[in-house]
Amino acid sequence: MGRALKSSYGNQKKTKMNTFEELEKRAYNWAGDKGILNNSTVVLQLKKAGEELQEARDEAIHLRFIEERGTTADWEEHDQLDSNLEMEMGDVLVATLISIRLGGYEPLLCLEKALNKIEKRTGKMVDGQFVKDN
Repeated sequence: MGRALKSSYGNQKKTKMNTFEELEKRAYNWAGDKGILNNSTVVLQLKKAGEELQEARDEAIHLRFIEERGTTADWEEHDQLDSNLEMEMGDVLVATLISIRLGGYEPLLCLEKALNKIEKRTGKMVDGQFVKDN
């Protein structure tokens, strides 16, 4: 059901791939330049992340429709939608990173705490989603 991990990023004409830390810094610099860090809140940025998540979901739904239809004429559209989905997921990540920064948290610590919490969960798969036990 899941997709294979892929990266078109490594195929771009660059001499070096940016690290997560470099990209994170670019996101923070962008947010600072746009006035977001000084004029927004964690709540507003989480709302923005939700909006970006909805856009990513919409792209994923459209992409799945194209994949299920599966005609030869669909492949050019498929590649564009796939690229759009990747970009929308990046938008979700940027908005989430900004909300983390506004809250004064460290992204890797947030990720580690979440993994520590969810790794202990029990549950089952229902219609393609993991549903945790109460």
